[in-house]
Amino acid sequence: LKKEANKSKKKFVAEVRTQKEAKEQALLSEEPEEVPRGRAAKAAGGSTFTKVVAAEEQEDSGGEEEETVSARPAPPVSTGSSKSKKESAAERKKREARSQVSDLEFLASEQSQDYRQVAAPARGRFVIDFTQKKETPAAPLKEARPKKKGKSSDESDRQWWDPQVIKQKLDVFAGPMLMLGLFVAIIAARMGEESFMPDHSDERVDHYGALGVPKDESILGIRKAYKALAMEWHPDKNPDCQSCAERFAEIGKAYEVLSNPELKKAYDQRKKPEGQLQSAVSESLSAADFEDIVLRSNEVWMVQIFDPSDGASRDFHPIWEEISLQYQGKVRFGRIDATQHRRALDYLPQRVVLMPLVYRFARGLHPESFLGIPSTREAKGEVAAFRSFLLDSYPKVHHLETAEEMQQWWSAGRQQILISRSTRGGKVRKKEREALLEAHRLAHEWEGFFEFAQADVSITSDILGAQSPQPKGAWAITLRTQPRAGGNASLVVSMPEDEKLGTTMQGMIAKAMAEEAPFLTKRNHKQLCGNEGHGRKYCLVLVSLSEAATAQALEDLAASKAAYAQESLEGGSEEDPLEDLHIQPVRVQTWSNRMPWQTVAVGSAFSAVWAEAKYSQTFIVELESKRVAVVKLNNLREVFQQVAYEDLKFIELPETTSIVRGLPDPESPMKRELVAVLSTFVGGLSGFVAIAVFAAVVPELPVAAVGIASGASILLLAVIWPRFCRWSISLVWCTIFTEKLECQTNL
Repeated sequence: LKKEANKSKKKFVAEVRTQKEAKEQALLSEEPEEVPRGRAAKAAGGSTFTKVVAAEEQEDSGGEEEETVSARPAPPVSTGSSKSKKESAAERKKREARSQVSDLEFLASEQSQDYRQVAAPARGRFVIDFTQKKETPAAPLKEARPKKKGKSSDESDRQWWDPQVIKQKLDVFAGPMLMLGLFVAIIAARMGEESFMPDHSDERVDHYGALGVPKDESILGIRKAYKALAMEWHPDKNPDCQSCAERFAEIGKAYEVLSNPELKKAYDQRKKPEGQLQSAVSESLSAADFEDIVLRSNEVWMVQIFDPSDGASRDFHPIWEEISLQYQGKVRFGRIDATQHRRALDYLPQRVVLMPLVYRFARGLHPESFLGIPSTREAKGEVAAFRSFLLDSYPKVHHLETAEEMQQWWSAGRQQILISRSTRGGKVRKKEREALLEAHRLAHEWEGFFEFAQADVSITSDILGAQSPQPKGAWAITLRTQPRAGGNASLVVSMPEDEKLGTTMQGMIAKAMAEEAPFLTKRNHKQLCGNEGHGRKYCLVLVSLSEAATAQALEDLAASKAAYAQESLEGGSEEDPLEDLHIQPVRVQTWSNRMPWQTVAVGSAFSAVWAEAKYSQTFIVELESKRVAVVKLNNLREVFQQVAYEDLKFIELPETTSIVRGLPDPESPMKRELVAVLSTFVGGLSGFVAIAVFAAVVPELPVAAVGIASGASILLLAVIWPRFCRWSISLVWCTIFTEKLECQTNL
């Protein structure tokens, strides 16, 4: 208000001052002919704003009341008229005092009047007050208001079929109807899109029918059926039968699939209900078995996450099937149905957003992913892209480039396998690449027991000498074992063809492992005791034996093996008897070591298996059939004969007893071990007491005393609990030696 008053004063001060001076001059000179009336009179003697308002009203009235002052010259001033002049001045001052109003009060009244003129119509529109009569706005304002839109009498008389009414309705509902039509079109296109559905109308080979066994037959029953049929249909016993060879091959193929639990599971999965994406060689994975099958495996896994109802997953399915059929045996293939096994997705390294998504899992390597969404390229391009991902992400064998590097690696003194080839600048053929991939698979699986390397024959000739391969493209596999006490290291060299490279390498590894007694764990139990589908395989378990007792047991086992082979040859057997019987010695301990590079103790579930073996320090286990047999330590020189002639009494374990669950697990997370300990009565009570003491004592101690007490508690826990000590040391040890096998885990 003050700002507006100052602006008005400055604007009209000059004009008002001029008028005032003119009026005073006129009063002093002569009497005016006509005296102003009304508000003009008040303005003549009032305040500044009163004069301004009066002047504006005179201008608006069109000149009805004008202030006229005679322009006659002022008469001469005389002394006799001084009294009248003084009186007129006093009267003028009184009149000005009576009519003078404060500038702020006048401006406030004007503002209040303007507010009432604007607020009265608004109050009449928005405020409902039944006790107060609404103010009716002036006629001009009422006429100036826009009238509300409403239906005219012509519009109300129109029917719904009138074209104008239909047009109005279309204008209103055109947007929603367009969106609804677009949604229906998308759904129709989705339902009618072309997708790949595998054709399983052709009849497949029935492996169960080939052996004549039911689907729920045990491994032992399958083995007995195979032996009986193999003896009956063997081509050597039926030389004049042309179909016997085919029948014998069919029986062998059926036994190879059904005797291997993993191949049997993949075969059984082919008979899924229609409408799902069926796979010939892939295994179905879930949260219950993903950790044990994939994360604890020494093999290379390709795991696909898919949605059977997704078009991209159906388009990628034939590509997946082609690659899995081509590389089966070298890579393990598994699939997770995201619609049925969503909990299994928690084991993946990242959240799955797009499908199908393929992960490569391998021990000691970070998982790599491949997005299997087909692009606009041809199908051959998609297959080549997936094949390139598989080959590029496959674990490689360390390649030795120079002779100095070769000499340094060879002098390490551990069990070593060297793969060498005479290339001489020649290109690697397709068969050679496939053979080398098989060699890389075996190297990755058995890396915990051997050191593998690959080199050209040009830098290995100094070490191998005359045994080095000379022809172009020839392979050489060199196995160097650890020297025995008082002996020298043995060297075995084999030169296989491309097709026999993997088979020869596997045989050399099996023979070398049969002379050792490695520690059995959850990760390697399938490698050491699992049945590969060829013959019978058993594990001779040595429980908590000393190094001297273990060496004596290995010596007795080797003597039994040689004696059994000699007896079979003397009996006229044409086949190698050791091809059908394998006994692998393994060790376990009932106590745990505190160092991460040493073995851990067996689990609590091992006691149930050991009880069935009558707590013997040596017993035989058949993993597939879940059978155990007690073997006395002093009878190991006849163990091959006892197993072959079925002189041992095998006991089948109860269904609730698991051999694998009780095996040592050095990779078990510390969180899981802590939960297992606290879940027991003693562990839970100890944890409660420790927390109570900590909460009661620590707040009363100074900071230095708290630090000392915490360090002492951790040291005491490491002494009492070997697993905690092992875990604490491994935090530092695995940070320094990341390449150690004990530090290579996917959990």
